Amino acid sequence: MNTKQIIFFISLFAIFFQNCEKYHSTLDNTLGFLNDIPYDYLDTYENLNQDIDVGYNIKNGLVETGAGELMFVGTTPDTTILIASIGIGGDVTIPTAEYEKGWAHGIIKAIDLLNYIVVGTTIDNDVFLMKIRPSGEVVHFKKFKAVFNTPEPPVYGPGQVEEVVGYDVAITADSNYVITGYFKQSIGNERLYTLKVSDRTENFEFEWLRTYFNNTPTVGTSIVTANDGKLVISGYRKGLTAMFKMDKNGYALWDKIYGKSSADYFNKTLNKSNGSHIVIGSRFGLFSNRIFLGEVASDLTNIKEEDYGDDSDGNESRGYYVQETRDGGYIMLGKEQHKNQLKLIKIDSDLSDCDSDDKFCFSKNYSSSDYEIPVAVLQQKNLEYNFGFIVCTLSSYNGIDYSLRVFKTDETGEIR
Repeated sequence: MNTKQIIFFISLFAIFFQNCEKYHSTLDNTLGFLNDIPYDYLDTYENLNQDIDVGYNIKNGLVETGAGELMFVGTTPDTTILIASIGIGGDVTIPTAEYEKGWAHGIIKAIDLLNYIVVGTTIDNDVFLMKIRPSGEVVHFKKFKAVFNTPEPPVYGPGQVEEVVGYDVAITADSNYVITGYFKQSIGNERLYTLKVSDRTENFEFEWLRTYFNNTPTVGTSIVTANDGKLVISGYRKGLTAMFKMDKNGYALWDKIYGKSSADYFNKTLNKSNGSHIVIGSRFGLFSNRIFLGEVASDLTNIKEEDYGDDSDGNESRGYYVQETRDGGYIMLGKEQHKNQLKLIKIDSDLSDCDSDDKFCFSKNYSSSDYEIPVAVLQQKNLEYNFGFIVCTLSSYNGIDYSLRVFKTDETGEIR
């Protein structure tokens, strides 16, 4: 081998090594190894030593604590409720507390800096409410199916109530809780309910139960307390997406069906400061499915609605989570299933795309696996760190074994 050949092979090896380094850097950016503070991680937490169940109608949730940590709630395949605390440096702690067998439907909400509320369904089909500390310590835990089978409220129809599912919980104006979901008797369809629970004693106390639409299958999937203290629920009625408004005592005021197809769905509802409500979900068309975001007035009449995502034939875009941002706009988390990409969209307060010169409005796609499921997107509370976003998903490459994935972007959607 002559000198020119040796120089050629050395140069070739150097190029190969540089490309490996470049590939590794790209892989790190994609899969999650961040070096930024306070969330100096982007990781797939297989070290939870727990697979996560993402079966039908099982949601999972994420909340940022007052100390800047994250708390994740989900369910393991053996139907054990899973609580995981993710520290500022990315370290994961699994509390030693033993939780009830069942499905935590991923709704975890902050009551204050020291207490969080979780709703779900036990293995024996009973709705539960659980209050926990950031450490995972259980403060209160109570099941409520028994109140559906007492003389009050009156009998709904033939058969005992055998299944009560809790999908979401609202913190009320008087600092108590209202749960929604559905219940089923031995005979009949799913029926919408609201159930109020007080938190003034050593444990939760049942206050009242309301049920709705006796002859129509109806389910509540998301509930918020409106600015006027009333309750707003999104869900399904007659197989179509619908919204419901109740007064503070649970009595029905309004209901409206919005869906045009049984495949449309609403995933999350939140309030606007002007008294209207924002809802995210998916709209299924003849040839493509798109992320749906709508604004609904306090009387549940439409104000505005927009579709987002690829509108080409065969597209499967789905909206999972929406959160109001500090500038009054919205950040949406979805997935373009046909591309195997997560989608993060930041828009203006009027639900429109931002001006082209506004770098803080964006639509970004991120690599994903076939089976990855979006969970939540949060805007960081600490103003020192440039209003970045934290994205949480459940990641799997076989549709069986799921791990928790968390990554951070800056305020323009770029992975840090």
